[in-house]
Amino acid sequence: LSGDIPTDDERIFKPSEIPGTLLNMGLLNLGSHSDNTRMEAYNLLTILFAAFQFNAGISLLEADGISIPENSSRVAIQLSEELSRNEPQLTWDFLGECLRGMNMVGAVNAQHCLGYMSPWLRNLSASDPRSAAMMTSLVSAMMSQSELRGAWVENVWKRIVDVDELLTLVVDAFVAQAVDKQ
Repeated sequence: LSGDIPTDDERIFKPSEIPGTLLNMGLLNLGSHSDNTRMEAYNLLTILFAAFQFNAGISLLEADGISIPENSSRVAIQLSEELSRNEPQLTWDFLGECLRGMNMVGAVNAQHCLGYMSPWLRNLSASDPRSAAMMTSLVSAMMSQSELRGAWVENVWKRIVDVDELLTLVVDAFVAQAVDKQ
């Protein structure tokens, strides 16, 4: 994935990527400092859940004129937890979009993104050849965000070590990163 993520100027969306891209956009903007942005992010999620028939175990209702709390990270993580269980087919596009988006936002929003991205990591499998590329992308992203290494450990690596079959891929990705840095 790290070499496969095109720049915004050259990116062409496939129809299958749209739900993951919009889902990331909605969850990311739930962490905004702007009341209007949080409300519109929530409304985007409401529309996405209806249009793509996402199952998160709860119903989202359009929020016209109400305030979405500024600390909405817990809401984003809960929605993400349920979606990662019920809509695992979104995993690759969603994780790729999270990594792409983290390069464009500040540390606070990147940390928010790590929190809601975390539940999706359980859907990775060593038997899927895309997992090795994902580990490489995760390691590269972490190395480029040194100020967030603690958040990476807490939200990503602690989640991944729960999936024994991924440990070899993680070690390989870290070794490859270390060799590339020399």
